[in-house]
Amino acid sequence: MRYKDEDEIKHALGIDSWRNLSKDKMIRFVAMMPDMGTEVALKIVEQFPAFKDFAQNVVDAMKKSHEATLSANKESQEHVHRAFQDLRDTLKNELDKGDLTWEQKRELIEKM
Repeated sequence: MRYKDEDEIKHALGIDSWRNLSKDKMIRFVAMMPDMGTEVALKIVEQFPAFKDFAQNVVDAMKKSHEATLSANKESQEHVHRAFQDLRDTLKNELDKGDLTWEQKRELIEKM
């Protein structure tokens, strides 16, 4: 849908005035921006001195979420690498035993 003026956008957001724009509706407004003419969007944004602050807060929240995801992923990878190292150490210890047949040793090497 293409929004032609402020009134259509307010109606779509379910508000009578831009003063009634809550944070949730602000997020909906931002999501609707691609469907607005540039002039209309700029005219509305000019009415919100706090729009820049709001946008910065959204970007900051997304950045924190992304960083938390990367950190969790790194910890998960480190855990997997430790587990693989433990497995290799165990297999090496088995190989160091002198009572294994060539077939048993080959099987352990293949598992490594």
